[in-house]
Amino acid sequence: MSALAELYTIPQEHLDFRDTIRQIAQERVAPRAAEIDDKAEYPQDLRQLLSEQDILGLPFEIEYGGTGTGTLMLNIAVEEISKACASTALILMVHELGTLPIRLSGSEELKARFLPRCATGEWSPAFALSEPEAGSDPGGMITRAVKDGDEWVIGGTKNWITNLGIADFYVVFAVTDGEAGHPPGSRSSMTFACPRRTSSGR
Repeated sequence: MSALAELYTIPQEHLDFRDTIRQIAQERVAPRAAEIDDKAEYPQDLRQLLSEQDILGLPFEIEYGGTGTGTLMLNIAVEEISKACASTALILMVHELGTLPIRLSGSEELKARFLPRCATGEWSPAFALSEPEAGSDPGGMITRAVKDGDEWVIGGTKNWITNLGIADFYVVFAVTDGEAGHPPGSRSSMTFACPRRTSSGR
């Protein structure tokens, strides 16, 4: 096999995992697809299924409890699940998207706090970027975060929050002009991982 052909050959372990995911999707996910669409309800049972089968661990490295199989395997899984039910595939896609800021730029303390619980499927993220005035353009954000002692106070409005109401924490984007060492008048922003409040307010 040439070096070029080998470069584009899917590893056998990926193919084996793909076949397992395909079987799960055909046997367990596809029969629920029409009902999910009809009722427009979040499929908690299928989220649990993806968790039990280590599929929700695909976006994460081994050190955080994930599979460590990389982006290619993640995309293969999304493709196979999407064939059976696009809504269920979105669970995995949001799991990747919602944790991406933490994985790329989070501190080690933040990664250790959030990522292992996401890798097991115990926690699910929400992605709060879009705003009524700016849409999904980060450059037009109005939501602002201001440092108050050791804490940040976030004020503003978000909409189209992916996983709203079912997430265990929210990844929120906000403008931090003049904060965090940036010069006054600059246009800077940060992303915050905000745990969901419980019924007790905590």
